[in-house]
Amino acid sequence: MTAHLDPHKQDHLWSQYLEGDLESAERQSLEAHLRECEVCRREVKLLRQTVNWLSQLGQSQEIQAPADFVPKVRHRLRHKKRHKREHNQSTTKYGQTLTSALIFATLILITFILFYTLQIL
Repeated sequence: MTAHLDPHKQDHLWSQYLEGDLESAERQSLEAHLRECEVCRREVKLLRQTVNWLSQLGQSQEIQAPADFVPKVRHRLRHKKRHKREHNQSTTKYGQTLTSALIFATLILITFILFYTLQIL
């Protein structure tokens, strides 16, 4: 990771870190930062918990996403990442997009749960 990257301002780095998409030097630099920064440790912990929660919720027997949902989302995210890397954009839009996608996915799942619950009643 180059010296001008600041994980406090570029939160997309944490998403890439959790997804295993960083080069070794970047990963090591972020891990060193985590050892020193309580705020970032809490943020990464919450992000991990959110991803795990959504993953578990998606595996519930009560609600099933279409079989091709996860591969399509992963494909689109990888395509967007590749496109950004090719154009060497260093913005925080990826982090904002990921956050928006997580919020949107959560709202969809909550809607399905409510719909399913109301059908049972």
